[in-house]
Amino acid sequence: ISLFALDVFGQNFSFMGLFMHLLPSIFLTICLLVAWRHELVGAVLFGSFAIAYLIVISFHFSWINFFIIGLPLCIISILFFFSRLAKIDIELVEVLDEAGNKTGAVLTKNTAQDRGVCYKKMD
Repeated sequence: ISLFALDVFGQNFSFMGLFMHLLPSIFLTICLLVAWRHELVGAVLFGSFAIAYLIVISFHFSWINFFIIGLPLCIISILFFFSRLAKIDIELVEVLDEAGNKTGAVLTKNTAQDRGVCYKKMD
């Protein structure tokens, strides 16, 4: 996206014009830094950018514009989402009765802790 700022170099060059043309790149870089730490936020941000871009170009839709800008934003959003899914760690535990015997019920560790039941890690 930063390459599109190169059209400012012409007869009426100004640093303010260059800055204005680089604002989308700066904004996306800031969002990327946030998304690097919080993948789900990144998935939502880049997905929102892709949808907003589709809305903006819907009046003069061109497939080449979509493939250059919109599709990479969609792919980045999907990748951040799957990255977040890969980090989800669900640990299943077996519920125990008062005597310490297995009841046959299986819960997630967080649910068992919330309910205050005795549990044993599954083998």
